[in-house]
Amino acid sequence: MYKIGLSFARMLTTGDDMGKKVEVEVAGMRSVADGLDSMSAKITGILDTVKAAAEAHDGCWGHDEYGDKFADGQSGYNARNPDLQKAIQSKATMLEQYSKGLRDAATKFDNTEETNKDGF
Repeated sequence: MYKIGLSFARMLTTGDDMGKKVEVEVAGMRSVADGLDSMSAKITGILDTVKAAAEAHDGCWGHDEYGDKFADGQSGYNARNPDLQKAIQSKATMLEQYSKGLRDAATKFDNTEETNKDGF
């Protein structure tokens, strides 16, 4: 099991709702982004292994009544397998998009901080 920590931001309560602050640790955001990239790569690697194994054994179910029933039709292996692979790959892509979003946000926080420091 893999665990990715998401504790890069926390609310600091200093009074009324207008006085609440959010503290963000950009290094933590980048660390979580690295973890998401790692998970995406693992998912893609597993999917590639499964695809290779499936291709190596394609048709092994035969073409008798049972084999045809397994492979053919709307809910058969041949119809469902591409959708399943696409769904799994979409999870890896989603993690990559989250990772990019975290890195982009961290960069914006850094740039805002630098701009604010230069303004004082």
